[in-house]
Amino acid sequence: MGDIPRSVELKFARAGEHITALDKAIKTFLGTKPYGTRREVERDGHEHVFYWTSYEDCPDSFGLIAGDAIHNLRSSLDHMVVALAIEGAKSSGKRLNWDDLKKLQFPVVTKKPDFDEQVRRDRLRDVAPSAVAFIESVQPFIKDPKAPDRSPLAMLSFLDNSDKHSVLTTSSMGPVAEKILWDPDASKARLEHPEHPRTEVGGEIGRFVFSSPQREEDVKVEFDWHFVLMQGPMWSLIDIREIIRSYDREVRGIAWKLSREFMPPFGAMPML
Repeated sequence: MGDIPRSVELKFARAGEHITALDKAIKTFLGTKPYGTRREVERDGHEHVFYWTSYEDCPDSFGLIAGDAIHNLRSSLDHMVVALAIEGAKSSGKRLNWDDLKKLQFPVVTKKPDFDEQVRRDRLRDVAPSAVAFIESVQPFIKDPKAPDRSPLAMLSFLDNSDKHSVLTTSSMGPVAEKILWDPDASKARLEHPEHPRTEVGGEIGRFVFSSPQREEDVKVEFDWHFVLMQGPMWSLIDIREIIRSYDREVRGIAWKLSREFMPPFGAMPML
């Protein structure tokens, strides 16, 4: 059983620091109580409409911290490939130079021909064939053949490339309605958001539309706040912290498997 290469461990550690910082930043922001709501009962109780009484845009730092965590997770896979290549070259009595190292990369592609092309371009040069086979087995086109573009690895790579080269990773707040002790008939209703929401004081958050009149005291609603990850016109439906942690688990699982199966007990030391 081999060890995780030191450079990969450091990338994981740095990603973990960003994940912790993001969680702390969000908790600190929510501690200022930036959001408040009020309810108006309309149409004789058939509709309960909620409005903002206080609202603040979430800090830009949320997206920036998430982008840093994403970058460290994505680059940890590249460092894993470098360590595997160094070990493979060493076992063949070769030494990798800088030009060799610059070509190495952990491919993340959504089509089999694209993976083959990455191999032809020496992205996995000197990596053991069995390790190459494992790397192929975790590719989006195999792990998530119905929606490879939406797989964790594909999204991680997309977000990292976009954040580095074109569009910053950002975050936006989304309200989550929690229902408590609702009447069975009322429980069928869902929070309907306005077509053109106004995230400002006085703006409508959403409304519950009931098939029969409901009293306010019988429809207990509390709001929680989650922060979604955004990349240009794309956004998630899951809290940004959950997404980053899911990427963290995915990448660590791949690196641990590669280290256990294909690295020596004391990891690979660069031979330059």
